[in-house]
Amino acid sequence: MRIAVTGTTGFVGQHVVSELLKSDHKIIIATSHPGKFEQLKWPGNIQVVEIDLDCLDPEQNYFAELNHPDILIHLERNVVR
Repeated sequence: MRIAVTGTTGFVGQHVVSELLKSDHKIIIATSHPGKFEQLKWPGNIQVVEIDLDCLDPEQNYFAELNHPDILIHLERNVVR
């Protein structure tokens, strides 16, 4: 199963990914800060996709960019501007 997760560098997101890595799922990390993600040094089957969720574009196909995940765990704190 492919599971996409947002907010992975936050407190809750780090714990969610750590638990998901104990399974046999493919983890897709959606982040606008890949440098923060690299500091976590998670092992396993993780794909990192750089997406800025603070500036959503209605013309952009985020589902396709995340490689059509089966599940999305959305932990990102979005701020309406």
